[in-house]
Amino acid sequence: MLLHRYRAAVIHFLYRMVQDGTVAEDLAVEVFLRLYRSGARTGPVGLSAITLFRIATDLALRERRNPMRSKATEQLAEVPDVRWVVACMPGRQRA
Repeated sequence: MLLHRYRAAVIHFLYRMVQDGTVAEDLAVEVFLRLYRSGARTGPVGLSAITLFRIATDLALRERRNPMRSKATEQLAEVPDVRWVVACMPGRQRA
């Protein structure tokens, strides 16, 4: 199957384009979902590596043009670990 054969290559390709491993993995999932959906319409004959990397390129370029997503990722990195904050609270507040 294309998923097993190209998963690592697609993630690596996307990582080179977006420079973020988490975003690359999220986009890779979207690539394979779109490829699966397009196969449902066109049949397995239309599915190929070229189609796969075309979808990946389109998604990566859209991601690079969307500055809001990268800002949201940076903001999440600044949020402290909630468990650590709760553990530092006095007993009554922690409850």
